[in-house]
Amino acid sequence: MRTLLGLWFTGALIVGLGFEACYRLQWIDFYRPDLRRVNDAGALDPGRAPRRTILVMGDSFTAWPNGYPSRLSQRLGPGTRVINSGVSGFTLRQVARLLPRRIAEFRPDTVVLQLFAGNDLVEMEHPLAWTKVSPLRNLFWLVSNSGLESVGFVNYRLGSLVGSAMRGFRGDSPVGGGGGPEAAFSVSRYSEHEKTLIAAEPDYVEQQLEVSLRYRPAYSEYLSLLQRSFDLIDPAARKIVVLVVPHPLQVHERYLERHRILGGVAGHPRAIEPSTAFLRGLAGLVSSHPGIRLVDPLEALRVREREGVTLFRATDLHLNAAGQEVLTGLLLPEIETPARGSAPVRSSVR
Repeated sequence: MRTLLGLWFTGALIVGLGFEACYRLQWIDFYRPDLRRVNDAGALDPGRAPRRTILVMGDSFTAWPNGYPSRLSQRLGPGTRVINSGVSGFTLRQVARLLPRRIAEFRPDTVVLQLFAGNDLVEMEHPLAWTKVSPLRNLFWLVSNSGLESVGFVNYRLGSLVGSAMRGFRGDSPVGGGGGPEAAFSVSRYSEHEKTLIAAEPDYVEQQLEVSLRYRPAYSEYLSLLQRSFDLIDPAARKIVVLVVPHPLQVHERYLERHRILGGVAGHPRAIEPSTAFLRGLAGLVSSHPGIRLVDPLEALRVREREGVTLFRATDLHLNAAGQEVLTGLLLPEIETPARGSAPVRSSVR
């Protein structure tokens, strides 16, 4: 019996390590279904030779089929192909893994790297809270924190299946929102993922924005991954635009209050200042690379909110159609400007 258990364990270990290696090296295009879901078949046709190709890498802010990548495609016209390679839950760790495959396949002229100031660091170094969050969730976070990256992919695929089933049951719209009116804010209908993060670490947003002591190792890795992404893209050969989406509580008081109702803590003024430690570090790295553009939409989003336009969904952290339009308007001139000899910029509505 012990021999059989030993053989089973050894076989499972070999399979698991093989899968991890396969994922890290991206021998298989693990995210091909996501690419097909958010792009027209014609855009993915290898025989198509447009005048210009723009590759967009990011998380769920990018992965919405009707979000800013598709809007950029419509504005830029048929001479430009925009490839949306956004995947929900992505951080720079996954982006750096997938970039070589996407660059080799599509040979882009411009690459947009979308980051999120809200939870990128906590998704790289999850808080363990055994008394506040389910043991299964803590176990996944523990394994993920250990450095096994493939478990995140498995969790993403399982979560996508469960999420689709739950949205169908509750009648929710997909990430990014639908075309109809949206329900009012409600704790019971709000993103379970966000509520879980808040339960585990109520001040995680503030800690990330300030790059607290707990998040400094993750932030150091984050900057290294951004530099690695620049190297993979090659700024001498391609234009790079870095888009940093702010957390909703940075944009308007209503989202700060919503965060508090959900149990979150964000009381320090530095957490909602326009220039946070998180952004300053990114800006410093970008400024060392002449020609790379930095797009910070915070002020533009604040202006639209002050004009009475609601920009974020009531059920999660994502931008709605109006918010996605703000990103589109800011990215267009950055994409159109010359690639070389340009200083990094902070985009805003003046």
